[in-house]
Amino acid sequence: RSPEMRPPVRSVPEQSIPIAERSLQPYLGRKEARSNNKLLPFSWSTMNDKRKTYHAGLTLIELLVAMSISGVIFVAVSSFMVSLFVSNTRTKQLGAIAQTKDTIAKDLSTTIRWAKEVNVSPGEDELTAVMEDGTTYTYTVDSDGMFTKNGTPIHDPSYTISSFTVRNYSQNALASVEVNLAIRRRNFTALGDTLKLVVSQRQTEVTISQ
Repeated sequence: RSPEMRPPVRSVPEQSIPIAERSLQPYLGRKEARSNNKLLPFSWSTMNDKRKTYHAGLTLIELLVAMSISGVIFVAVSSFMVSLFVSNTRTKQLGAIAQTKDTIAKDLSTTIRWAKEVNVSPGEDELTAVMEDGTTYTYTVDSDGMFTKNGTPIHDPSYTISSFTVRNYSQNALASVEVNLAIRRRNFTALGDTLKLVVSQRQTEVTISQ
């Protein structure tokens, strides 16, 4: 038909559209929707523009939980590292104490065994040994806690001798000496050890009867 012969388009009032049809208009997909009594193409962008945009992020509770877990892990790792460091330090210090004990024990053992004469003071805090060549060695603890031989310390100054006792249990001419020492770390007295040494004097003179 020519444009003059087409029937006029009748406007349909919005109120005459059924309620169910009007509620489904936003979800008709690519179908056409009625708006302002006219037929307009439906676009998804129309719906998306009306939707609110939410940005992803952490809530306060999630942040607190993450911080708590991180704190627990940090404390556990720190405790392990500190324990490892303390254990390593303690092992080294015990090794140094063992070396100090060994140094004192070797010096006393050699001197007492080969001494011509061994004497213990009445207070049992000093030992004197006279060698075959007439040399005299005196062992005691000075006021600074150092174990000395003729006044000269014979061990590491990082360690002190907290107690020193010496006894002669022999009833004959050859001495049988028991030495007891308590060794402590100078700046950490809780770390220490003890030394108990028993040495017998050897007979260096042999008498041949005829």
